[in-house]
Amino acid sequence: MASRLLKNIGIWGYLIFGVLALLFIFGETLETPGELSAYLVIALTLIPLALMIVLVIKEVLYLKIVFIVLSIFLVLLNLTTLFTSDWWNEFRNTNGPVIGIMSLVVSFALALWARVETRLASLLIILIMITPLLTEAIQFGRFHFGGSTSALSVPGILAGLLILLSTLGASGKRSS
Repeated sequence: MASRLLKNIGIWGYLIFGVLALLFIFGETLETPGELSAYLVIALTLIPLALMIVLVIKEVLYLKIVFIVLSIFLVLLNLTTLFTSDWWNEFRNTNGPVIGIMSLVVSFALALWARVETRLASLLIILIMITPLLTEAIQFGRFHFGGSTSALSVPGILAGLLILLSTLGASGKRSS
């Protein structure tokens, strides 16, 4: 009973956070000049998210591989920020936390998938959401909990931990 409660709080809490975060991001995007590019950014966020949600709902066999590959890609992309030039930092400061938004989209779909593949999904959520905090800490020599990176990462880490805690003593598969 307690494990189901932890799992549901982690999943549903993160899904609610994800919807609110995406609404905030879309609102900020639409307020910037150049509406066409804003709609393109929103479409480039929603289309992959919708595709991943459909794959989760259909319980596609190769979904585990898709999420592992996407997670590795996001971790590597975050790690490359340690070695990038001023061009990337300028792009990121001008266009917002692009990698963070990609991580939010993937972790949102992972939270849905956690209903089925609880342990792996929670570990991948934690992995892709803690990496930006760690790379930022390495870059600046300290943890900074006031920016967009932590605003996107900390809820994912907490949700992933709650979901992971729900698997203690369980197989990690569907536990309901």
